[in-house]
Amino acid sequence: MSILPHLAWNEEDDAVVGFERDNHLIANHAQVFMLRGINKNWKQPIYFDFVNGATKNFKIMSTIKEIVLKTKEAGLEIIATVCDQGTNNVSAITTLVKDTHAAYQRRGEEFTDFVFEIDDMTIIPLFDVPHLMKGIRNNFLTANVEFKKDGRKWKLSGNTL
Repeated sequence: MSILPHLAWNEEDDAVVGFERDNHLIANHAQVFMLRGINKNWKQPIYFDFVNGATKNFKIMSTIKEIVLKTKEAGLEIIATVCDQGTNNVSAITTLVKDTHAAYQRRGEEFTDFVFEIDDMTIIPLFDVPHLMKGIRNNFLTANVEFKKDGRKWKLSGNTL
């Protein structure tokens, strides 16, 4: 998510805060990972980072892998991930799925699902519904859409909606 770039002095740590962790760029985005229960209603943020620009797909992938492994060590099982359809999120998930597919091919096994595996845990990638609905709306607003039903056609463009 976008945040307002800002530098501040942290007296307790005697340091300037507001930069990315790995370099001296001022952070303008926050990345947050949260765990959520399925059988019981609980949620807990477990990781955050501040970055300049969108988080790169390789960083998202490595963070997902680290979280899955640490969560497993803690006795919890991750069965799905949920994110929006940001380009780097989609790229990270697609690469994790392709890596899993390649591992199956090397073993001569069939792989047909859109899932990924980390440490023998099968994880289902999901995209959050509000962003899916927003994407559909945006397509209606920007693209020409044609409906066919009972032999009739309706053509809509973004300016007729």
